[in-house]
Amino acid sequence: MKKRRDAFLVKNLDPTFSVAMAIMPRRYDATNYTFLDLDCESIDKFIARKKEEGEKYNYMHIMIAALVRTMAMRPQLNRYTMNCRLYERHRVTVSFTIKQTLKDEADEITIKHTFLGYETIKQIRDKLDEIITTNIASAGQVNATQHKANSIGGMPVFGAKMLVGLLRNMDRHNIMPKSFEDISPFHTSFFITNLKSIKTNTIVHHCYDFGTTSLFVAMGKENMKAVVEEDGNIVAKKILTLGVSADERICDGLYFGKSFHLVKRLLSNIENLEEEYHDAKVDAEIEKDRILAEKIAKKQAKTKKEA
Repeated sequence: MKKRRDAFLVKNLDPTFSVAMAIMPRRYDATNYTFLDLDCESIDKFIARKKEEGEKYNYMHIMIAALVRTMAMRPQLNRYTMNCRLYERHRVTVSFTIKQTLKDEADEITIKHTFLGYETIKQIRDKLDEIITTNIASAGQVNATQHKANSIGGMPVFGAKMLVGLLRNMDRHNIMPKSFEDISPFHTSFFITNLKSIKTNTIVHHCYDFGTTSLFVAMGKENMKAVVEEDGNIVAKKILTLGVSADERICDGLYFGKSFHLVKRLLSNIENLEEEYHDAKVDAEIEKDRILAEKIAKKQAKTKKEA
């Protein structure tokens, strides 16, 4: 299939990538792992400044905003492979898991949300808070993603394996039901886990072979580390380490390297995230959303009039 619901086929591909997809058809074969050490000073200053202004931000808000902006600015990072073809997403989708309460027996809820790429850090924070608050408030209930997972998990083992295998094959040929793809957390630009919230050091997490996740980011707790500054002095700094797992088939090493440097620059200059981001691709998605909203409004008005 040359076109998928969430992405377009990358054409005029470097033959190296085609060979890599043939040699490494599975995502776990093609995943590279690295750690990114981030100086927490600028993040802490931003959080403190916003607190004085009466606004509350946390590390998760800031990290997701920086990653969404990076993928909007560096679109090759927002690619995935499927059936030995390379696709680039139209929008940036994030998946993450939360505990309804910090207790061993508490249920986990997996959340997915799609951004257009232009959003400011405030807009992203507000949307994340809305989603998290809604899901925590519904303690004891399950969202659509969890309901589907529970349904599959409740099947006999052979039945679950057959269903997942069928879904995987349908996904390869782009005939997976839209209702399933919309709630699947594995069909996402990046998956992020916040180990900092449970005071745990970072890990490097595998990229799921099911779905389209090409990037997995694990945010661990901060630690004091000795850092050598440009003048040669050694100072103690609070460092946050990200564990990053990335599918090497989506872009080359230079592109990955520049993208990771951009993440660091954005987290060192968070004020840049307070402004909207625009380019031709992002603006085209905004226009699509506007047209769709107008169609829905007209349809609703017509239905209301007929009623």
